[in-house]
This record gives sequence, structure tokens and C-alpha cells, in this order.
Amino acid sequence: MSFSFKVLKSSSSSNARLGKIEINGIEIDTPVFMPVGTKATVKALTPAMIEETESKIILANTYHLVLKPSLDVIKKFGGVKKFMGWKGAMLTDSGGFAIFGNE
Repeated sequence: MSFSFKVLKSSSSSNARLGKIEINGIEIDTPVFMPVGTKATVKALTPAMIEETESKIILANTYHLVLKPSLDVIKKFGGVKKFMGWKGAMLTDSGGFAIFGNE
């Protein structure tokens, strides 16, 4: 896995910045619209529709993925990106907060 982040421009008055993330050859401009794929799906959008938004990354929650569709199903498909039909980058969080009933 390769990863890099560069600040391209910053504002001295607001601390805002423009940047570029590169993950395995996928370039993502920041700030970025990052849809959330709960349980391996972005609700009401197909992967093609997400691509039309020009988003190149989806956020997923690992805890939810383990519950449904399940680790066995994800492994059977060769990973969560293949299960979802997503070719872009993927960011996952642990889902630790969701374990405490705050799904």
C-alpha cells in the first residue's frame, strides 16, 4: 500500500487548505466529499452514481461490515471493494463507537 498527502495551498487567515491524498495510485483532492458505505453499501446510490459525484473514496465502518454482510461473505467476494463493486479508494474506521450501541 502506498500513501502520501501534500498541502497544495493554505490560507493564513482561516487555516483552510487544499491538498492531495494519493492511495495506491488513486489521487484524491481535499477537502473531499466522502460518501459513507454502511454495511458495504452507500444507501440509494450505485457505484456508478458515486463516480458521477467525482468522489474517489468511500468511508466504511469495520464493525458494521463484520455484522452484515459478515467477514465470511466479504472474504468470499475477495474484499469489501469487490463486494461493493467499487474501484476507488476505501477508508475504514474501527467502528469502536458503534460497539457501544450508538449505531
